[in-house]
Amino acid sequence: MAGRTSFISSYTDFILFLTYFLVPWTAINLVDFYVVRRERYDIAALFRADGAYGAIVLRTMATYLAGVAIEVPFMSTSFYTGPLVEPLGGADISWILGLLTSAVLYYLAMRPHRFGAPVVEAPVELLTTLDDS
Repeated sequence: MAGRTSFISSYTDFILFLTYFLVPWTAINLVDFYVVRRERYDIAALFRADGAYGAIVLRTMATYLAGVAIEVPFMSTSFYTGPLVEPLGGADISWILGLLTSAVLYYLAMRPHRFGAPVVEAPVELLTTLDDS
């Protein structure tokens, strides 16, 4: 009801708001998949809380937050316009900076940990359980 007079503007702001948070996350995932782990994930570890992917990795969270933070001065929405948008003629380049910053920082943070992890197949009973649900 709050956006009934300006639905398109509100919807655009909502999509941009999602973009500001999803772009750094996507950059981290792409670098992790293609560069750090070289397209090899331990599938069984995805389902274990104590597995390689079960804990929060602080360097990854710091990279994500830095990617979001770098976007703030370049955001351009109806409810907030960053201080660096006007010198750019109103262009919202925040997503580009968030993508590049997150990708580069994550690569640098994980460079000492680059590996080609062996592909470990999930147990058959786990796969069967997943197929049934």
